[in-house]
Amino acid sequence: MGRLVAFFAAGCLALLIGAAACGLQSGGLGGDAAWESGEGDGGRTDDGGGDASGDDAVSDVPAACGNGVVEGAEECDDANSDQTDDCPSACRAAFCGDGFLHAGVEQCDDGGANSDTAPDACRTDCVPSGCGDGVVDTGEACDDGNTIDGDACRNDCRRPGCGNGLVESGEECDDGDTDNTDACLAGCVAASCGDGFLWIGVEECEGSFGPCSTTCGTIGRRDCVDCAWAAACTPPAEECTGEDDDCDGATDEGCAPAPPNDTCGSAAPIVPGTIHGDSMRATDTATPSCSGGGGRDLWYTFTLSEGGIVYFDTVDGGAWSTVLEVRRGACPGTAVSGGCNDDACGGDRSQLALALEAGTYTLLVDGHDASHGGPFDLFFQTASCVVPRIASNGDTDGNTTGHGDAVSGACGGSSADEDGYVLALCRPTSVTAHTCSSATAFDTVLYFRTGDCWDGSPEPACDDDSTCTPRADASRITATLPRGLSFVIVDGFGSTGGAYRLNVSGLP
Repeated sequence: MGRLVAFFAAGCLALLIGAAACGLQSGGLGGDAAWESGEGDGGRTDDGGGDASGDDAVSDVPAACGNGVVEGAEECDDANSDQTDDCPSACRAAFCGDGFLHAGVEQCDDGGANSDTAPDACRTDCVPSGCGDGVVDTGEACDDGNTIDGDACRNDCRRPGCGNGLVESGEECDDGDTDNTDACLAGCVAASCGDGFLWIGVEECEGSFGPCSTTCGTIGRRDCVDCAWAAACTPPAEECTGEDDDCDGATDEGCAPAPPNDTCGSAAPIVPGTIHGDSMRATDTATPSCSGGGGRDLWYTFTLSEGGIVYFDTVDGGAWSTVLEVRRGACPGTAVSGGCNDDACGGDRSQLALALEAGTYTLLVDGHDASHGGPFDLFFQTASCVVPRIASNGDTDGNTTGHGDAVSGACGGSSADEDGYVLALCRPTSVTAHTCSSATAFDTVLYFRTGDCWDGSPEPACDDDSTCTPRADASRITATLPRGLSFVIVDGFGSTGGAYRLNVSGLP
């Protein structure tokens, strides 16, 4: 019996050793008891002899990512599927660019799509795109990546200048729009009485006068005083019609003395501004070259000390048909080229914009025929330069090369050659100009100016690079320009220049 027990024990020992060599677990045979109690081989993983066969048996067991043990080529193994911790996937340690958002460490991670040059991308340091990274992202007008707030791109990624919504040096206000009927005009000047624009909800009127009904049934004049309508309605002058036109209870009184400037020889001298006249008592002394004439007329004279542009209109709200003619030479003189206008601005009033040499001229204010005459406000303006006029909507081709640098805009053009064009408007008008054309060969800067030529002020709009095709560095501006003369300037960024195509729209 003792031999049988010894044989059985020896067989069991051999079975246990074989199981270990084959990688089998021996827990079910009670083989772990000595390991757990610290007996036997003292917790070693070989067979006690430390030979190579025992080591080979352990290394044959394959590593398994996710078992919680860092094995083989694994960088980490946290035995979970959380992709936002230190060990997100495939037992590799988290890093910027692995495509997994490392919680508490990274703000974004798009993997291979991370970029330091693409707009709106997650950057290669796993920080979202934003103002100051040197890339123009959605919602940014520019991004030069520096901290200089006074250069061409502000630190908030907006361009400096009027219209950016920020009140900067030289601006009274900046509401970011071109609406001239609110508290801030398009030129970043605070609205005020007399600025030529009606401030909605604050002012009743802008200008000199408006029509009103008199107590005797005639059409009189109500003055605009401090941008509010005066209570009184001033009757018109007596018109020698057999009626009580001036509401004084008498008819045709004083109709025999004509106005002092009824003839060319007694023309009244005028200077730029608004001149009030009344031709109702005048006589017919001349026939304009652009009208059949026969109406009552008045004469004015003006002198230019140097060549320039003159502007006249009678667009004052009156209803009778006026005719304007500029003449040169001894009275009654001859009309200058293009110097006569009957109807303009969509009505019966008149408008003239002329390039004239230095000298003395006469201006005839006439009626279309014998039935037309009465009070009028003549608007007179000059500019000391001669540049081409753009009189209708459409394209104008040009080339700035060799034309000289005389002016710059608030948004650029300080050292490049430029071209200027004049616009003549009989009422405040929203005008758009752009160089968005394949015919434009350089990085343009475009701006409006008002006043005496393009060095006047204010500057209603200025743009360097606009969002237009096919040139991303072309320019587009829109502004409400005032009555009279305004200028659009085609300039260049830096010292660039060359051929361009200018498009203007919005002209009446």
